[in-house]
Amino acid sequence: MVKLPNWLYEPLPFLYVAAGALALWRLDDVVGELSGLLLISAGLVIANMRHEYRKGWK
Repeated sequence: MVKLPNWLYEPLPFLYVAAGALALWRLDDVVGELSGLLLISAGLVIANMRHEYRKGWK
């Protein structure tokens, strides 16, 4: 398994959401809009999973 550097690992969910929002805004076809929604969903799910996992450490 490849370990990403922390400076890249931490902002990934935010980058997914930003890329999804950009895709929704710029791409007018169904595939582009679906891709945007999937990216936003993935970013939110990953951010939530990390939050729940880290909350369990306290």
